[in-house]
Amino acid sequence: MRIAQRGKDLDSYYLINSFSGTGRVMVTASKGNENSIEVADYGHGLFTYFLLEGLKGEADKRENGGNQDGWVDIDEAYNYAYDKVAEKAGELGHLQHPQQDKRVEGKIYLSRLK
Repeated sequence: MRIAQRGKDLDSYYLINSFSGTGRVMVTASKGNENSIEVADYGHGLFTYFLLEGLKGEADKRENGGNQDGWVDIDEAYNYAYDKVAEKAGELGHLQHPQQDKRVEGKIYLSRLK
């Protein structure tokens, strides 16, 4: 079976073997004793805003700790969101540190970039 995606055909065998990470990942917007900050200008809380920016490609960029391979995996997305949330919360005079509990084998990919 072949899957057409944005003008390219992707072989299902390739997809299954390349994206075969298994397990679970739980991510929270902050530690249990911290508030999750909402920013009206962002239209979301800090965590959601930076997670979405990461999935759009910011997390894959080398300057943000990514490997610039055209895919955003769970580690890139989490690390990007963690750094940006902690930084912005600090600028606003708050503490907010996303948390992750990950038990995974292989890579878990979240988005593919153009």
